[in-house]
Amino acid sequence: MENRYKKAIYEANKELEKYIHDHPKNADDLLERVVSLYALHSERAMLVELFSHSEIDEVLFRYQLEKIEGQIDRIESGKTQLKDEIEKATAYPWSLRMMEKWIAHFESSRYKKYEQQYLKYRTRVILLEKVIKELQGFEDIKIIYSHPSLSKIKELYMNLLKNSQKNQEEIRKEHPHITNLEAKIIHHTILEQQSNEISELIEHEIVSKKSGEKLLKEFA
Repeated sequence: MENRYKKAIYEANKELEKYIHDHPKNADDLLERVVSLYALHSERAMLVELFSHSEIDEVLFRYQLEKIEGQIDRIESGKTQLKDEIEKATAYPWSLRMMEKWIAHFESSRYKKYEQQYLKYRTRVILLEKVIKELQGFEDIKIIYSHPSLSKIKELYMNLLKNSQKNQEEIRKEHPHITNLEAKIIHHTILEQQSNEISELIEHEIVSKKSGEKLLKEFA
């Protein structure tokens, strides 16, 4: 496994080096796009994991997913990951329609408005921390690890993380009991993970179906 991983990294590094050698003018743009797309796909994968563990509801999942996929589309079409101030201003009518759409969705959520906002920032913190950690993986691809684009994307995600943490803390101060909601989510996630582990034990016949179902009832 380790040898295959090293071989894949080596081949990826050689392919990038060859492309950059053949297209030197496009090198900076290519490397920044590679890092940005990797970050966004890591973000999306973590979002799916949170949803599969019921840490976020469908409303929040679809809201965050649409934002991530929108940024992926921007990069793939040759634009920057985030809109600049001019783009934000000119895109206001579209943003207003999207805002109205998601307000309607949020109103259908089982959470109160401030709870939904808190969970949104909590989700962002988890996703951003995951991406920052994942970006460390580029240390094995020297051509990217030594390029300024990696530091640039890291800095972007660090700033986004600080903003989300700040917003999360402000809601926590205004509504101290919000920690009870977070505790319930964590507790539910732990129970679900335990239930999944028991189901796997039953599936692989490590425990009997009768014993496994008894354990599942205890966790329900």
